[in-house]
Amino acid sequence: MKAIAEEWLDWKKLGPLVAGYARQIEPELAADTRKLSSLAEFQRTVSPEEPQATEGRPGRLTLKQFADQRRKFLLEHPAIKELSAAPAR
Repeated sequence: MKAIAEEWLDWKKLGPLVAGYARQIEPELAADTRKLSSLAEFQRTVSPEEPQATEGRPGRLTLKQFADQRRKFLLEHPAIKELSAAPAR
């Protein structure tokens, strides 16, 4: 979990992956007539920008915000901090 949090939840590494997959998914999503949310919602979710409140509702988390918050939570978890304090074998 520590390696995942440190390496894969780092937006510098994860962001380009999200952007690449979003480019592949977006044309299919745009053509989908039965999607559960709008193309604009998808674009907002994969954007690294802070979400804006819409229609009187607070903005939902973007993937970047989720990854950043999850990374912080995991790296501050006592069990993971213990791993950092343990001597290397």
